[in-house]
Amino acid sequence: MGILRFPEDLEPGQRTGAIVYCAGMSLTKEVWLPEHAEEMRRAGWITLNFDYGYFGESEGEPRRRLLPPQQVKDTRRALDLVAAMEEVDETRLGLYGASLGASVAVATAGEDDRVQCTVAVAGPMDLGRVWRAFDGFDRFSQKVDRAREVFEATGEVSYISLSRLLAGDPETVELLVAEEPHYPRWSLEVTFESLQDLFRFCPEAVAHQIAP
Repeated sequence: MGILRFPEDLEPGQRTGAIVYCAGMSLTKEVWLPEHAEEMRRAGWITLNFDYGYFGESEGEPRRRLLPPQQVKDTRRALDLVAAMEEVDETRLGLYGASLGASVAVATAGEDDRVQCTVAVAGPMDLGRVWRAFDGFDRFSQKVDRAREVFEATGEVSYISLSRLLAGDPETVELLVAEEPHYPRWSLEVTFESLQDLFRFCPEAVAHQIAP
């Protein structure tokens, strides 16, 4: 599911560029990035905010399963959507991502040479390297691996809150906790077993392939 925005002064038959927005961590299409999308719409761009699979209004069970490689595939499908629109100049496609969305944007641009502009704001480019820097990561990672084994064997799902996961960044946690009640489709929880995919996500491995 997504929110498309069109410039008000777009003439019949006129084509313009399009920007696809990549949300971070557990965020949905309504949270934070729409403000930037609206600014770019006023500047003459078509914009799309969308929900990854398992999040917001998109399908997928269990809910809020955080799989960055799958989010890259979802972003490429979003590019397919806008590139096929008659109002879009397919030679002017861009991605904008913040936090984990920045990582997803870079990974997508590294795989998809239709992307001609990539803006990545405050996002890690090797998630394993980032998380290994924290004390106790090995023990924590082992718990994640066990949760994945249980999930694959039984389908049992457990969740972890971003408040705990990002405890080393209290300012961000405070902001997330304050904002969450304003967005009924957004939850700070993600599936615990899916952190295995998060820790293995390394967008910098394909960054050199970004087309521009």
